Amino acid sequence: MHRLHEALQRISVFSPASPLRVALSGGVDSVVLLHGLAALRADGLVGKLDAVHVDHGLHPDSATWAAACAAHCAELGMPLKSVTVTVPLRPGDSPEAAARAVRYAALGEGLAQGACLLTAHHGDDQMETVLLQLLRGAGPAGLAAMPGCRAFAGGWLIRPLLDFTRAELEAWARSRGLVWQEDPSNEDCLPGRNYLRLKVLPTLRQRWPAAAASLGRSAGHCAEAQRLLEELGAIDLAAVAADDGLRAGSLAQLSEARQRNLLRLWLRRRGLPLPGARRLQTVVEALIPARRDARAEVNWSGASLRKYRDRVFALNASQLETLAHRPQPSVWRSVGTSLALGPGMGSLSWVSDPAGGIDDSWLEQAPLDIRFRRRGEQVEPAGGTHHRRLKTLFQEIGVPPWWRGHVPMVFAQNRLLAIADRWLSGDALAAPGQAGWRLRWEQAPLGAGRDCDRTGVLVI
Repeated sequence: MHRLHEALQRISVFSPASPLRVALSGGVDSVVLLHGLAALRADGLVGKLDAVHVDHGLHPDSATWAAACAAHCAELGMPLKSVTVTVPLRPGDSPEAAARAVRYAALGEGLAQGACLLTAHHGDDQMETVLLQLLRGAGPAGLAAMPGCRAFAGGWLIRPLLDFTRAELEAWARSRGLVWQEDPSNEDCLPGRNYLRLKVLPTLRQRWPAAAASLGRSAGHCAEAQRLLEELGAIDLAAVAADDGLRAGSLAQLSEARQRNLLRLWLRRRGLPLPGARRLQTVVEALIPARRDARAEVNWSGASLRKYRDRVFALNASQLETLAHRPQPSVWRSVGTSLALGPGMGSLSWVSDPAGGIDDSWLEQAPLDIRFRRRGEQVEPAGGTHHRRLKTLFQEIGVPPWWRGHVPMVFAQNRLLAIADRWLSGDALAAPGQAGWRLRWEQAPLGAGRDCDRTGVLVI
């Protein structure tokens, strides 16, 4: 099939010197891809070429499939990396989705910088994906299905067979006397993809023989529409972004459709899972226009959007895990070394400051105590005439309410020396003109104080 040869030759656009790695399952599609690329290598049209096989251990024949892959590579004189993985299955998880996540993690591991991982997804796979996404109510991003090329693990993920049907690949394999493995689980109609493949697609092809090509074109149109939406979202995001959040007032000036589009882009860029349509609409209708003093938030698995004053903040699963646990007091025994505050909380250390800071004598009173706000604490600002609540100080520099209980306070002999790296005790400062020590909070949670824009000095 000359068309297959031409399609594979296009990979050289990435550079004939780019290492190529074939994801080899042992099925007909990946066997065709492997042998087709080996033919190009023989003609000097591709450079370094190897294969990787991932054994999920989910089927009793998986060892046979791994052996068949090794035999193909031995015949072609091609290096093979065989990886055995364990697929964690939690209640409610899709086995197919869990296996796919583990498989791609294994395929990306060890991929050289700039190298290309080639997978054998074909036009029938693309048609199934489009239909599944359509049945799930997906928008343009989902209906764009599988791109022919995308960035992956420091290199590229390329699907060069999307313009070919499985029948065409089988014909090419038979014409060359190739053998391949069949996964018996593909005959199980229970998974949605298999049901489409076995029950729905044959009927579609009878009525519309070019269904795979037509749906592939539709996926391409959706991919283009999605790129345009992302361009518009990027323009809108640049207009409403503010530090680590979004300006709610500016966001509310956009149409609801543009708000939803911007939020999806922003969340994707932050690596957060997207909410369903109803929760996203709740964000638009209830969270963004909420009163300035309201405690508005919308939560879904692995993420949360919260509003404080005029800002919308996004919290990821790690931050939510940190917030779910109240930080415990600790003792800082050696001030010459940093002190870890716990998962997601970063660490504290003292750094010398020639411009001033805490006097040496206070640090010599180590061990120091690390405490956290429990509500109601008061301090007296330098030059002030009355005590003020710590809550008020946090409000002045814009620390959101959900982080205030996680801001560390350092005490020496029951005297407050510092509140994170925002304030120092005026009573404990070095004499004017003398060097001192300032507290540094490294890897602090965003929003807990380090990204605020003002410091002060306190007197206890």
